Amino acid sequence: MGCCSKPCCTITTGVFGVIFVIVAVVLGWVVFPMEVERQIKLNVILKNGTEQFDRWMKTPIPLNFKVYLFHILNPDEAHNGAQIEVEQKGPYIYKQQREKIPESVTYNETSNEYTYLERQLYEFDAEASAPLKETDEITMLNTPLNALLQIVEDTPALTNLAGSIRRAFNSIFPNQTTVFVKTTVHEQLFGGYRMCGKRKGVDAKLVCPMINSFAPKEVVKQKDGSYLFTFFQHKQNKNDGYFTVKSGESDVHLTGQFTAFNFSHYTDYWNGENSCSEVYGTDAVIFPPLIKKDDIFSIYHPDICRRVDIEYAGEDITYKGIKGSRYSLTDESFAPPCNETGTACYCLNKTSDMFGEKSCTKYGALELYSCHGAPIILTLPHLYKADPFYTKNTVKNLNPDPEKHITFVDLETDTGTPLRGTKRVQFNMFVRPISLFEKQTKNLKPAIVPMLWIDEGVELNDELINKLKEDYLNVVKLLDYVKWGLIGFGAVLTVVGGLSFCIVKRRQSSQTV
Repeated sequence: MGCCSKPCCTITTGVFGVIFVIVAVVLGWVVFPMEVERQIKLNVILKNGTEQFDRWMKTPIPLNFKVYLFHILNPDEAHNGAQIEVEQKGPYIYKQQREKIPESVTYNETSNEYTYLERQLYEFDAEASAPLKETDEITMLNTPLNALLQIVEDTPALTNLAGSIRRAFNSIFPNQTTVFVKTTVHEQLFGGYRMCGKRKGVDAKLVCPMINSFAPKEVVKQKDGSYLFTFFQHKQNKNDGYFTVKSGESDVHLTGQFTAFNFSHYTDYWNGENSCSEVYGTDAVIFPPLIKKDDIFSIYHPDICRRVDIEYAGEDITYKGIKGSRYSLTDESFAPPCNETGTACYCLNKTSDMFGEKSCTKYGALELYSCHGAPIILTLPHLYKADPFYTKNTVKNLNPDPEKHITFVDLETDTGTPLRGTKRVQFNMFVRPISLFEKQTKNLKPAIVPMLWIDEGVELNDELINKLKEDYLNVVKLLDYVKWGLIGFGAVLTVVGGLSFCIVKRRQSSQTV
């Protein structure tokens, strides 16, 4: 019987079918995944000349920087002891562009690290903010005034200035008789509220030059000797300092991870070289690839001089046809400082609370004195998740809402690409009677008072979504089709070969009989 006989052909068909299935399994579950993973690693590391490097140098789309301010409805009544009532105004939307300063970027081939300066540019988006305008009038807590009064009270070396400050009050803070100020949105955020504009008298000439030595970074001295306070102008076209990050060439899982700030592995904000001061984490723009759901990521925020952690929120999402997973702040990120979790170093005891007591912050609040040089307290918007100590001693009309006030990022977990995300934080100050400045504070009801909160976020546009699909997702889908196509074809050949063999053998048996 020759090799082209029917039994031989049917066996050959079946064997080829089995081979196709085996090859498909090897390709689909071994070769293809390994090649896809290799390509992912090549495309996500920071290497000069690649698209990923270009995106890292300058964000391809601006971030939406939304600001919500708390307008005080009853400043006169609050000055005389009533509970402060607020109304949220916003969002005032700015386009925030981040870009590395090219001449500052250096690469260390030994450690596979980039060191760089990054500047931020803000531009008011009138169309997106409408009908709100930067010229809108608003009454807010006078941040520099309240900060100055509390710093003087809490700093023994400065208390002897109290008399001079009281006498020079109108020169330092013109037309101010309370801790509240009527101004505009632009003045508060970027334009500037001026202090020490006209230094009349001996006391003003003594106090004003000294303010520079203890003023927060939001207060900038001008050429004429006056000071300008804004919440964000000090960041406009400026940088926070030198950062050093891993390129990912030696370990792709370290891509974009901070290792140093101003050439040191530790900052000087949190009581020496300790776990709180150590610099590590990502900037929330670059994440490593091949993410697992039990991964926890640290994010370092220069605005708060520390890191917070995010973890899988138990929610899978679909954004513009791409599947992803949601990561949000861990409960521990806003937990009170304690020795058991290695966070006791975050307790500075520099900021007196609304009752004048110095202690560690409670759940939901972070002290930022060493970061900003002022008694600033960070919380989630509307005191969401904050300890009752704060929520029972605050202003009227706060409405915490997890849908509006959580911080999260949605990640495509294979490539580590952020599909959309937002950072939401609120800046607050305590108000209380201050014995050294009774005229301005004597009747104030002790409270934690919100000044503003920001929603800093980004969503990939259609162009970037299509590119992600073309560069990765469509390739994976095609390889998946190939894998199952080969398995299907092999299975058909195997079945056909098997059935044909059975039919041929049955016919041969019939003919023999």
